[in-house]
Amino acid sequence: MTTTPVTAPEYQQSENWLGSPFLHIKRVIVKFLQGLHAQCPPGAYQWCPAQNTSPDHFKASEIWIGSETPLNPDVIGQRPAITVLRGPGMFQGVGLGDQAFHDLRTGAKVLMDMLPVTVTVNVLSRIPAEAEGIAWFAAKHIWALREEIMRGEEGIMFLGSRLNISPPSPAGSLVGPDTEHNWVVCSVSIPCYLQTSVTRMPLNTGVVQSIAVKMTTQDSRTLPPGGEDERQSTEPLEARLIVDKETT
Repeated sequence: MTTTPVTAPEYQQSENWLGSPFLHIKRVIVKFLQGLHAQCPPGAYQWCPAQNTSPDHFKASEIWIGSETPLNPDVIGQRPAITVLRGPGMFQGVGLGDQAFHDLRTGAKVLMDMLPVTVTVNVLSRIPAEAEGIAWFAAKHIWALREEIMRGEEGIMFLGSRLNISPPSPAGSLVGPDTEHNWVVCSVSIPCYLQTSVTRMPLNTGVVQSIAVKMTTQDSRTLPPGGEDERQSTEPLEARLIVDKETT
């Protein structure tokens, strides 16, 4: 019998998934939105990567994009902003015991499950129409390019369908104290299904290497001439099981 080893690629996760999958999905959406606005022409909410290193980062970009909360109005300035957050996530349970693979040779088990979560893109501005316009721009491209977003991200099973866009409303706790202007937020809710797996390997246990069966009779008497062999059904047989194993 041949079995698929637990080192097969379909049971492994990339280095990006060594941490929390919830953190990673936020990074993926933030990077996508930054790249999307980086391609916008000047005057159309262009995002400039130089804002991370330039001392004049207040003017380097026409929009602020990240995942921090609450946002500091002194850092954002007069620009609109996008912050990516997520809702609660829970293990779904895709089967009995969540077992995806069991290696009978080593006793290793691969447990796998789905994690449904809602990722929220919050677009903040001092102008409601501006917040709603940028929110629609983000939602439209996430919906249209969802397959490209998931490409190369094996931990993302589903993303970008059935989006929900809220009307502009007070930003509340998303923005820190601001005594000069009132901020509004327009949120885009994105349903997402993540996949996570873990390999459980038993240690210091015996592992069967081979099994051999040897069968002998207890009576070795010869038959008389012309006699009939009735021992086929009446003579007891002795079976010995030989097992070779090693400890891992």
